Amino acid sequence: MGSKSSYKLVYTILYVVVAIAILYFIASHVNYEEGFQVQPPNAEVSYPLCFLCVAPPKEFLESLVKFTQTQPVYVICDNNEYDPPESTEYKTIRITDKEAPSVRPVIPGTLYIVQIADEICSEYGYINSASTIPKKPSAWDKALYYFCLKNMAPHVWFVEEDVFVPRANIFDDINKRHPTTDFVTKQHVSETDDPGFYWWFDAEGKMERPYYRSLVCAARISRNILNEVAKIANEKKTVCFVETLFSTIVHHKKFTIEMPGELQSVIFRHNWTKETVHMNGLFHPVKDVKDHIAFREHLGGQA
Repeated sequence: MGSKSSYKLVYTILYVVVAIAILYFIASHVNYEEGFQVQPPNAEVSYPLCFLCVAPPKEFLESLVKFTQTQPVYVICDNNEYDPPESTEYKTIRITDKEAPSVRPVIPGTLYIVQIADEICSEYGYINSASTIPKKPSAWDKALYYFCLKNMAPHVWFVEEDVFVPRANIFDDINKRHPTTDFVTKQHVSETDDPGFYWWFDAEGKMERPYYRSLVCAARISRNILNEVAKIANEKKTVCFVETLFSTIVHHKKFTIEMPGELQSVIFRHNWTKETVHMNGLFHPVKDVKDHIAFREHLGGQA
């Protein structure tokens, strides 16, 4: 028979092995609703939708509920005095710059309302991303601050509020076809091919040539790109116009890009009508929420 010290050693080893197994089991199965998510290996990949707004009316917020079944939906509200109107169609969770970094879960019927203080964006260098908008910082600046520093989602759809989305699963369809692409956008145009683009100068001193551009009223951006944006903001204390920012980063870093057919109806200036919209595209610009409702009704309630 063995000595008492040998038995104690064996029991100690068995205890350590069992403890490690229990801790591994817990770490593999816990899924926190608040804070960082620990998802099981087979969890479905999430592609958050971020809608860029000023102070959206109830009808606009109600139109976003259909997306909450499959993805977390964030609404960046540039107006920090904005109080979301109440509705039986949705509930809201308010997020500010004071929140700890977190990845929010999919909660059907819930909209995450994000309001970032102007001075915070300026302090951290998230400024000047929307050169065509007089107010600085803009909703774009606040969205970049939030998804660069506060929310580490691997891919994010950024959609301006004047983009008409005809059906609930259109983003899901694109995500399935291009699950890991860094930049899903309408176009990718070099300065050489479009020297007359007015805003090339805005990238000078912030990024190296050659410059590229894309119309990004609706676009999906990867964590790879957002990490590069964060470096620019940190080093330069400013960013540049998003139309050149993302495309130029993608070119220099050799990130992947796709230009799906659904985004070809994102146009700088156009007059969309009930007769010209359809179920397989994202349509920009559609400024009036009433037109969004009319188009949706015309499409037979399929949106």
